Amino acid sequence: MILDTTVMEKAVAYPTDSRLLEKARERLVVEAQRGGIELRQNYNRLGPRLACQVGRYAHAKQYRRMRRGIKQQRTWVGRIVRDIERKHPEAPPLPLQTLWEPVRQWWRQKSKDRHKRYALHAPKVECISKGKARTPYEFGVKVGVAVTAREGWVVGCRSLPGNPYDGHTVSTVIEQAAILTDRTIRQAWADQGYRGHDAGPAHVTMHRPGRRKQSRAAPGHDSALHDRSGDRPHEKRRASSGQELAERRRGRCDDPCGFGRCKKLGERNYLVR
Repeated sequence: MILDTTVMEKAVAYPTDSRLLEKARERLVVEAQRGGIELRQNYNRLGPRLACQVGRYAHAKQYRRMRRGIKQQRTWVGRIVRDIERKHPEAPPLPLQTLWEPVRQWWRQKSKDRHKRYALHAPKVECISKGKARTPYEFGVKVGVAVTAREGWVVGCRSLPGNPYDGHTVSTVIEQAAILTDRTIRQAWADQGYRGHDAGPAHVTMHRPGRRKQSRAAPGHDSALHDRSGDRPHEKRRASSGQELAERRRGRCDDPCGFGRCKKLGERNYLVR
């Protein structure tokens, strides 16, 4: 069984601070008018214009002007929020009740805060960085996937809200794969993202690349017998990673019939290149 994690992206626009603040202002104004609240100022003319200008500043790498525009947008949203609070001090009207808490969170959250909100319709969206060059940040939910080692069948896929560490998701994914396949999983292969934690079940042997360390030869001993990276005909090597196991199954695809071997080169039978 091969384990890995990915991101199931949600249908949300890229959540920049300027876009979120402009969306909050627009929805507040619409719902206030629907609830019969007359605002002192709604910024329907200045709001979209400033949001476009902030995007241009960011594209031109004029970050000081960009931050100044975002600060102005935050001020306008705060004025509308306080105007509604003055006219309804007990509780917001019914059209604004579902919108009130998300908008106040957008108004107060900073770029470095944790547990931020990125969309109104999808409150469980998380910002996840998987180290991809083309997409540094993905907005969605982490998903654990279990695939069979030989056939490549996907036998398990479970959502993992909260962006947990990959090593802490082994038991959850293996449990689901065992239930769906009705089989007991004995071995699992994972990448270096799972290192540091062997949180899987006791009956499952975890394999990761680079887990077995290089051993040094003791003084007075032949170094060839202790070289783990070389050929060891005297010892049966155990597969320590999925890549090594795949190579072992594949065999010598470059020379399947052994025609490239030269018996005069000794017991190791190196291939003639």
